[in-house]
Amino acid sequence: MSIIVETLVTLRPPAVMPVFIEVMAEKAMPLLKRHGLDPFAAWSQAGGPAQQVMHLSRFDSLASYERARASLEKDSSRSTWNVEALQGIDVTEVISVGEPSPYSPDERIARALAESGASPRKCFQRIARMRLGMEEEAKEHLAVIIREVEKNSGAIQLITGVQSILGRRDELKDTFILPKGQDALAEARAAEAAIEGDTVDRWHACLKEE
Repeated sequence: MSIIVETLVTLRPPAVMPVFIEVMAEKAMPLLKRHGLDPFAAWSQAGGPAQQVMHLSRFDSLASYERARASLEKDSSRSTWNVEALQGIDVTEVISVGEPSPYSPDERIARALAESGASPRKCFQRIARMRLGMEEEAKEHLAVIIREVEKNSGAIQLITGVQSILGRRDELKDTFILPKGQDALAEARAAEAAIEGDTVDRWHACLKEE
């Protein structure tokens, strides 16, 4: 079973984001790639007193991820550039491990990234929290919704859907590319609302009230 590893990096103060992005591009990414930890998608998000960077990586198994992490930890060059390049920056890293949802097979990742081209991508992540015992039904309805919205609007394209392995098993995290940009989110919502039948209502009935 393949897994998706989500790494959320929170930076303070917000003004350090350009420095962090430069460090990631010039020093971190080559190092991560050398140890098999390079992400297939990454984006930054702003809000509040901090800024965040999200990375998504895929591994064949939890064991393969753990081997890659262990290899990285043994690399002496990692600590050297960390201390020098990130001095004065408060960095908090949170790692989550999940399994792809049934509507998100491994080949979807490669297809979505190939079709979106090499230019910087606008990404959007939706987190849904499912009612106990309704997880499988929720995923069935969501598969239909995503398929119909992608087909009828072209405003979103699913990269991957992930359910946590540890911790919040009730969470579904779906990450989308926005081929038309952030302004097309309204178009995607309209396409979802226009789906015939009761699929959308049944999907929402599977979710916890926030």
